[in-house]
Amino acid sequence: MSAEAREVHEKLVGGFTARYIEEAHLGAVAYAVPYDAGNELCDYDKTFWSAQPSERGLQVANFIIRKNDKLSKEEADRVCVRPFVEKASIITEALQQYPLLLVNDHHPDLQGARSLTSAHMGLASEQTWGSEWDRLSAMINISLGVATRGLLPINIGWKHTPFKKPFLSIQRSVGSPHYAFPINKPMLEAKMPLDFVREYNNRFKDNSKSAAQAPTNHPDGLKALITMSPGGEKNIWGKDEYEGKLITHKVIPATSRLIMNMECGLLPVNASFGKGKRETFFELGDIIPPGDVTKDTVPGIMADTADYRRRHGEPCVFYAEELV
Repeated sequence: MSAEAREVHEKLVGGFTARYIEEAHLGAVAYAVPYDAGNELCDYDKTFWSAQPSERGLQVANFIIRKNDKLSKEEADRVCVRPFVEKASIITEALQQYPLLLVNDHHPDLQGARSLTSAHMGLASEQTWGSEWDRLSAMINISLGVATRGLLPINIGWKHTPFKKPFLSIQRSVGSPHYAFPINKPMLEAKMPLDFVREYNNRFKDNSKSAAQAPTNHPDGLKALITMSPGGEKNIWGKDEYEGKLITHKVIPATSRLIMNMECGLLPVNASFGKGKRETFFELGDIIPPGDVTKDTVPGIMADTADYRRRHGEPCVFYAEELV
């Protein structure tokens, strides 16, 4: 296993993680870790890590997300947290019946984290027991996020100094991260061993369903709150006949099956981020109960999300299946 794990790690880091760090302009403050069988960031038997609520970690995570969104704390609270406050009673009622998955676009990056931390703050503010941190940490403990495995082998800090921290620790401060290998163009170009990837993803599917359906110890009896960007990778600019169009990736059938298998309700999160150049819009759709989710539901949400962005300052955005 170790030889194959090393091969997978090196292909993953070279084909995805390093490029992600470069594209996210994190090179001055982050780096991809080399393979080390004793480092938990290189553990390819595990597909998830349990949440470790941390007040400081939550502050750091929200700072990073706001910086990415180019929103001040006041703007983030008003634009992104307020919708969860306004729908808190409806969301809470749903979470007492079934797990709820926040369905996000993948542009900008970290939108899934933005919606999850906003949900924590919005829902906790409407709860009446304990301290503010007690309520926030209880929300973090029932939350999980689905992300690409390529985000795991990242350290925040400077490579040749002792001042470094796994990006994983920041992720765990806001929920339990679950990782998969998306079978997309970057992964295929990296020539990942597909048998290894399939075996890993099968474990991920089993673990994510178990986590979604597991009982929680939330004081209000809330079930799991989950965040996912089903497109699997960031939006891309089209070429040739699609030049000038920003395309959100097609949701592959395996992703729709995964979501149906998790037996969650779905809450669409529509957003158009101005990135400091124009107004930011953020809106929650209607909750779709688990029994109403079909193979066409998530692709339909993503098409609606692209339409939302077109109507809110991004006329070039299209869902991939709209262009077929």
